[in-house]
Amino acid sequence: MENNIIKKLRDNIPISNNNKSNFWVDRLKPIVSEDIYQVSGYGPYTPKHIIKSWLHRLGQRYLFGADYFKLDLYKEYKKIFDKYDREIDYHVAKHIVWIEKIKEYIKTSNNICIIGDSKLNFMLGAHILNPNAKFFMINLPEVLITDYLVVKKMNLIEDNKIEVVDNISMDYFEQVSVFRGSTSILFGNASGGAINFISKSPRGYNFTNSNMIINSLNDKAFTFLINRKYKSAKWNFQYHVQNQNGHRDHSSSYSSIFNFQLKWGLKAFENFVLSINQLHSPYALDPGALTLEQKNENPQMARSANQLYDSRESVTQSKVSLKTEKFLNGMVLLKTNIWFLHRVFNNKLPFENSGQVALLRNYYGFDSKIIYQQNFGDIHNNIMLGFEMNSQVDDRKRFDNIYGEKGSIKYDGEEKFFMSASFLQWMISYKAHQIFSALRFDYNRASLNDKLLENGKTFYDTDYQNFTPLLGYKYKINEQLSYFINYTTHFETPTLYETGNSPELRPQRNQIRELGIFIKNSLARHGEIVLFESKVENEIVPYEIEDEPGRSYFKNAGITKRRGLEFSLSTNPYKRLEFQYTHTHAEYKFIKFGHGEDILNGNFLPAIPRYFGKFNILYSLTSNLNVDAEIYYSGKVYFDDHNTAEGNGYLLTNLKIENVFNIFERGTTLFIYIGNVFDTDYNSNIRINAYNDRYYEPAPSRYYSVGLKF
Repeated sequence: MENNIIKKLRDNIPISNNNKSNFWVDRLKPIVSEDIYQVSGYGPYTPKHIIKSWLHRLGQRYLFGADYFKLDLYKEYKKIFDKYDREIDYHVAKHIVWIEKIKEYIKTSNNICIIGDSKLNFMLGAHILNPNAKFFMINLPEVLITDYLVVKKMNLIEDNKIEVVDNISMDYFEQVSVFRGSTSILFGNASGGAINFISKSPRGYNFTNSNMIINSLNDKAFTFLINRKYKSAKWNFQYHVQNQNGHRDHSSSYSSIFNFQLKWGLKAFENFVLSINQLHSPYALDPGALTLEQKNENPQMARSANQLYDSRESVTQSKVSLKTEKFLNGMVLLKTNIWFLHRVFNNKLPFENSGQVALLRNYYGFDSKIIYQQNFGDIHNNIMLGFEMNSQVDDRKRFDNIYGEKGSIKYDGEEKFFMSASFLQWMISYKAHQIFSALRFDYNRASLNDKLLENGKTFYDTDYQNFTPLLGYKYKINEQLSYFINYTTHFETPTLYETGNSPELRPQRNQIRELGIFIKNSLARHGEIVLFESKVENEIVPYEIEDEPGRSYFKNAGITKRRGLEFSLSTNPYKRLEFQYTHTHAEYKFIKFGHGEDILNGNFLPAIPRYFGKFNILYSLTSNLNVDAEIYYSGKVYFDDHNTAEGNGYLLTNLKIENVFNIFERGTTLFIYIGNVFDTDYNSNIRINAYNDRYYEPAPSRYYSVGLKF
């Protein structure tokens, strides 16, 4: 896939043409080539030359005087520019002079807006004076592409710290970050890592967006988003509705989502963000899992018991959160977050005994972080101190399921979970060296009381305490190559659902070791090779029983081990062609599991292939027309702990064609998506250790989608 930052900017080029003169439309065409050496006047990147360097210095001495070369700011620029063999030409020099005149204002500003050509040079100097400031660059998309290329060439800013404001693609999530186990210490209670979903923030201008999608399975989705600004307040409202027919019998669903965010700059806080989320899903039918014979006979069929007992679920959920940010001074930032969630959940399972569940959940919490940053010459310190607390109370009832109708009550429980944690994270950098360390302490308490038992007997009551350390080191060999090594431990407590069905569960504990290499050069825009080993004690493993097929019970495995290699590569062999490739090859085994005659030592963990990967190809036929091919592959997997049932590997191909054009002076995207192009037989989900060999939930065969974004 094409670099998202360049792609967003490129998509806006035809839109911005509506507001350009013909001169600028023609003049800016060379920038699209993404060759910064062929661009003059718009963020130029002038390479050093012995004669030109002497002439530049002579001219600057004449214009600004000899004291200009004694400025601390000039010396900082020179150190950076010498490193990347770049000349301090007149375009750069004039910004040095202007920054020097207003440097006191820059040092005390948290947000700096920069408008106009060649202003990346200004941002560099402002960043030197105030590394904690946030910068807003306003310019034509072609010019911003050039600025971005200079940023990349000089390694000034990481991609995850760059945001492109546009009105083309406005999905609900602004960013989805995947944290491997070694970095999940910030989130706690996650032995394998964490996924952080960041919702779209309100923008500082008015716009409206809509998305519509329909596919050959008769699934439909519509999204509407409106963004407004009034003085120092910004807000957005999003409504999303999705109606899925499903590719299997008894698999239809309906859901609607409402999101509202208000971002307000107050005197007391730099940022004040109020978020409201509402989910309504009145039904989501469950077709159940099939045996191999049933799947081969008809992969679209539903399990008969799921239809007989009308297996389905419904959810209504409301969440409110309030986030604030406050700079205590130029080096200390205070972040706070408080939230409340209310959830109503109903579930029908495909059996009679306790086969209907009614859940009422209240969940609330608070977290606070203090971030301190300061430079001492070549030494950069970043310290984060955090605390969080949350509490969850579930009112869970179970009833008999009489062929879809509610029967007598079998369980009436109050289930509580309390968590508090504190953590310290310290990152120190010195030239090419970087040391990352962290320590987290968690205290969790879980209790379950069955009100139907005499005197409200306590069914389960326990607490979990754990210290989680992390230590990592990174060394930058040169601008193209660096390596890192990490060691950490994690733990994960059972959920209330898991302990409710299996109260004897213990938390799983994980030790992770990583050794990795990062590569970045003209061939590999991004390359990464990571060797890892993970040892897990008391891994939580699901299983089913004969009387309640479809309900998961859980047990602890003694010791499991994961050992392998992860590889990723992104490259641009041609300006309109991009390749991305990721691959994982590893062994996931039980080291100590079972007892008596049922010893499973050496068996592979179910549902995890030894190898899997993704190959992505994106070709831009024009600046507005893109073709994107996704190829997934996976090795065989086992479905049970005993490794007696297995599924074959598969190769899956998806294709997307996207075209950007204008309708009524609005940027509009039309796309066609072909899922499972070659009609591959694979499973969208696997029921691990399912009773009676019902492991298979078949994925859809070839299908087509058409979408419009405007």
